[in-house]
Amino acid sequence: MAEFSDMQLKLPPEEETYHNIFEAKHITTYLNEYINRPIFHNRSLRDRIRFGFTAKNVGRYEESWQVRGIRASDERQQVIQCSKLMIAVGLTTEPKMPDLLEHDSYQGMLLHQKDFGRGQAFSERGNRITVLGAGKSAADMVYQCARSGKEVTWVIRESGTGPAAFIDIKGHGRYKNASEIGHTRMMLPMMPSCFTNPTFLSRFVQNTKLGQAIDRKVWDNADRDIRQEANYHERSGARKGYPHLFPETAAFWCNGPVGLLQHPDFWETISKKVDVHRCDVSNLTHDSIVLSDGTSIVSDVILCGTGWKQPYAFLSDELRCQLGLPHPSTCHCLEDNASWMTLHSAAKEEILSEFPALCCPPTPRYTPQKTNATEKTPYRLYNLIAPLNDFPPSIVFLGQIRMANSFRTAECQALWASAYLDGTLPLPSYDEMEAEIAYTIAFCQCRYPISGGAGNYFFYDVISYTDKLLAELGLRSHKRVARKHVSGHLGAASRRVRNFFDPCYASDLRGVIEEYKGIVAKGPLKPLRRSSTKQSTLSRASTFASVKTSQSVKRHLKDSS
Repeated sequence: MAEFSDMQLKLPPEEETYHNIFEAKHITTYLNEYINRPIFHNRSLRDRIRFGFTAKNVGRYEESWQVRGIRASDERQQVIQCSKLMIAVGLTTEPKMPDLLEHDSYQGMLLHQKDFGRGQAFSERGNRITVLGAGKSAADMVYQCARSGKEVTWVIRESGTGPAAFIDIKGHGRYKNASEIGHTRMMLPMMPSCFTNPTFLSRFVQNTKLGQAIDRKVWDNADRDIRQEANYHERSGARKGYPHLFPETAAFWCNGPVGLLQHPDFWETISKKVDVHRCDVSNLTHDSIVLSDGTSIVSDVILCGTGWKQPYAFLSDELRCQLGLPHPSTCHCLEDNASWMTLHSAAKEEILSEFPALCCPPTPRYTPQKTNATEKTPYRLYNLIAPLNDFPPSIVFLGQIRMANSFRTAECQALWASAYLDGTLPLPSYDEMEAEIAYTIAFCQCRYPISGGAGNYFFYDVISYTDKLLAELGLRSHKRVARKHVSGHLGAASRRVRNFFDPCYASDLRGVIEEYKGIVAKGPLKPLRRSSTKQSTLSRASTFASVKTSQSVKRHLKDSS
């Protein structure tokens, strides 16, 4: 799963794996090898990268984009001008540190998860480690420090979403691990998605009492397995604070962090070697971290698994507003806000009708606090890639969607974005794209009540999302139903069965570029058919667009008179 289609990740023969899961260092090696190999005109990706350049401002000037930045080599300003711009800074670029730690007098070592792999935390300087954070990155740092013989304290703030729910990586039957199961199309009916058209099976699961009961049973069993594996309250020899790791989120809703359990001794190590506190941080002294309940923890090193800041510091609020990126809600005019609210309401009504299970989300223990200063609009990009107000196409944003498989997402987004910028991709009308964006945002917020506020969190949707991108390009070779290695009716049935039950591997995408070239050579791409449910929302958009136009004309006439 963790590779691109045009280059296989090969592990050393002696490498030990856990249910076919390997250490992250091999991903680093793979990516270095990937960018060093020649790919076009005998030049590698590394040859095409301008290192040591920090973008400070991006703006549009007449018919081109300008990227202004600073070169690290001589600290001189440099301007890059282009007609097409792909911004792929991702969501994990700038570390987010707790505000409390930025101006205090703490004299120990303070590291973000971004720098953890460099090894400073294991130097002779520090033996007492405190880890802040509740998610997978924090858990990985806690585990590695504990395994290295450090004295480890894990602090998860009381005012946050709570500890992560860790899904056991073990596979079942023919599947090597849980990731393979999650990357099958047989799981799609069990997971409501805004990226797929309804099928007979999905309607049965989502819209009948029997199907809904089966669906609840599957997810209840997943939650039960998570709790049984960890045994939070009765594990023999566990330290006093171990029960604080009991997750408050259900796996289905993702109202807190969710991750995969990748070490066979993870819970045994954490329960017996780590002190866990569920408490907010109050302040720091020169050598300690003080919690809100008065507990003082002497710490040589503080590791912050506290996430990342929102990117795009190099874009002005005005430009972010124009391009559909998150920006302060006060930057939007009242008419635009009313327009989006109307579309959102129509979309939400359709979504709750199609997916009744989303009507009754659990009441979250944690709700993000928002003020006029911090309230931001969600991502309003078509397919989480393309701005609405960009004709002819000149700019795209890649890697702005949170999903379980970044490799597959990146590869499919790159191909879709190339077709979009080339002008070969047939797009819906402005009003239809606007309505589909509203539908996607409304679904995200209904499906993931806490994590989905920005409209870009789709943890379980990697297959449905990438299938949609490729379908809009008219591509089918990534699905086994399109392959002709077995002939006849029996062969066709076999391909359909495999397409449904087999995991979606990176190798499935190996033929999509050549397939795309062949389709384009034959003529224009055909528009993608939309489901009746989404079409209902789109028709509402057309009606609403007519109302908007009528209102604008009336205002114009009134102003003229």
